[in-house]
Amino acid sequence: MAEPRTLGWGILTDQSAEQFERTASGFTIVARRSGQTPVAAPFRKTAATALVDDGIGYVPKHPTADAIFNRGLAAVLLVLTSPIFAMIWIAQRVSSSYPAIYKGDRLGLHGEVFQILKFRTLTLSAAQATSGKTLPKRTQLETSFGSYLRKSRLDELPQLLNILRGDMVFFGPRPIRIELMPLYQAQVDDLDVRFTVRPGLMGLSQALMPHSASKRVRGRLVARACRRPVRYLPLVAFIARVGGHVFRRGVAGIFETIRQTGSPVAQHTFLRGGFMSPRSATVTMESGRIAALVGISDEVVQFVSTLPPETGQHRLTLSRKLRSGRVVKIDIDTEVQFNAPLGPGRSGIVSYARIGALTTTQQYRLDRYFLDQTVLPT
Repeated sequence: MAEPRTLGWGILTDQSAEQFERTASGFTIVARRSGQTPVAAPFRKTAATALVDDGIGYVPKHPTADAIFNRGLAAVLLVLTSPIFAMIWIAQRVSSSYPAIYKGDRLGLHGEVFQILKFRTLTLSAAQATSGKTLPKRTQLETSFGSYLRKSRLDELPQLLNILRGDMVFFGPRPIRIELMPLYQAQVDDLDVRFTVRPGLMGLSQALMPHSASKRVRGRLVARACRRPVRYLPLVAFIARVGGHVFRRGVAGIFETIRQTGSPVAQHTFLRGGFMSPRSATVTMESGRIAALVGISDEVVQFVSTLPPETGQHRLTLSRKLRSGRVVKIDIDTEVQFNAPLGPGRSGIVSYARIGALTTTQQYRLDRYFLDQTVLPT
């Protein structure tokens, strides 16, 4: 048998960084946990590592040609998206008295500071609340229109101007807030390599991993991509895929807001914050009865069944069939708080259950497969 060849870093749902190698039988994990003997196990190559191992990286082969490509594409997209810019600007001004554009300091190429541009999604007091840390959940710091912009990712659209003026490129590591550098230095190995390339509007870790993936795991993928050259044809396809999904998510968000008007979801404020309605998802109760999963956040599960479960503690199994045909499942502990009829002309009972404490693995799987907290869908 040929000597195994190290290809890169795989991502396991338990958040640990695991080195995988190609053998005659396929991919295997070689665990590197402290104080443990390495253990081999079957492993599916992730979408992120597949892209990097196919040679799609962040390093430009010809800096001048790369600048022409990025700035030229940004100029074209600015013209094409100008109606969207105008609509968001008007909506921002109507819904809030705050400035429509946010400017924040970020670290770019060689650690130089530049001002990133975004459509404002947070109140002016958010800077103090998020100093030295990421945005806490449900702090009510989002503006009335900001929640939609963050969920749809349309708040990033003004960064086309950052690309046009040379601060950023389309494909690269996301720029880091200066205040978060101590956090990154404590958790991410080989951090300096990300400053050898320009930061990007989109990156592999941002597009394919939820925020619950550890900074260490995301950092390993970033470091690997920062050593690989850009390949433009696959890059254009990747940009088109991301852009198309962001546009569809934005349109779907508008229709979802209209659809939920007057629904039980809209009547309960504790359902705010990342509430999703995943397709092809079910809930299996301890009794074996199967219900339709119609809404979920990182705190609440909403499902519809013919017979209501008793209020109190329940172990639920969430299942979802992905586009690939693969079915993912998560067992979670919940507390069913109340049941209510669906309403006039509708049969069935809608139940609301609050999710209990989650393990790191459960949180990762919930974020990735049920809350769709990746830019690209699972």
